[in-house]
Amino acid sequence: MSKPALRKPKILHQSKKKHVDQKFIILTLKNKTKLVISCDAFNGIIMIGDKYKCIFCDVDMQMYTSKEQHKELFEHKKTLKNYPYIEELSENLVRPLNKINSYCTICNVMTSALSIKRHIKTDEHINELNRALMRASTYKPVDDINNNNK
Repeated sequence: MSKPALRKPKILHQSKKKHVDQKFIILTLKNKTKLVISCDAFNGIIMIGDKYKCIFCDVDMQMYTSKEQHKELFEHKKTLKNYPYIEELSENLVRPLNKINSYCTICNVMTSALSIKRHIKTDEHINELNRALMRASTYKPVDDINNNNK
C-alpha cells in the first residue's frame, strides 16, 4: 500500500506586520483625478520598527495616539505647506524633501531625488497608484454613508 500524497505544507515565512487601523483621505488633483491614500502617507508619517516618524517635521513618536495628535498640530500643518508636490509628476504625489531626497506619498516612502523618476515606474509604485485610483472609484466618505442612511 502506498502512502497518501497529502502532507502538511511548510510555512516559508509569516508576516510580522502589525495590523494598523488606517484612516484615508480623498485627494482631488488639478486634472480632477481622485485618489484615496492613507492619512499617514499624506502627512508624511512613516513607521520605522515600532516607532512612527514624521519625515517633514523630523519628529519621532512612540505611540499611535502621539501620531494622531501630531497630525493635528498647527506647526505640522504649516510645515506641510513648505513641501509642495512636484508639478511635473502630478498624480504620483512626489514631494521634494531636500536636494538629496524626495518623498512618494503614494507609496509612503523616501527615495533619492535622483531615482524618483525610476521609482514611479516600478511595479510597486504603479500597483499602489492603481489601488489609490480604485479606492477613489469605490470609496464613500463616512459623512455620505451616514446621510444616505437617514
